[in-house]
Amino acid sequence: MADYWLGRSLAGLGDRLGAIQAYESALSQQLLHPTRGEVEKTLKGIKGKGRKGLGG
Repeated sequence: MADYWLGRSLAGLGDRLGAIQAYESALSQQLLHPTRGEVEKTLKGIKGKGRKGLGG
């Protein structure tokens, strides 16, 4: 859960790459539903922003 909250904090601060790393680390561990689905959705959105030319 610490990586989940770290990812949320970093995303809020605008650190997209740090948030991606934290969320991916959270997903590599045993997250309980519904948090896992939320992390997957958020991570997909963050990664998608990089493909649209928003600094990534």
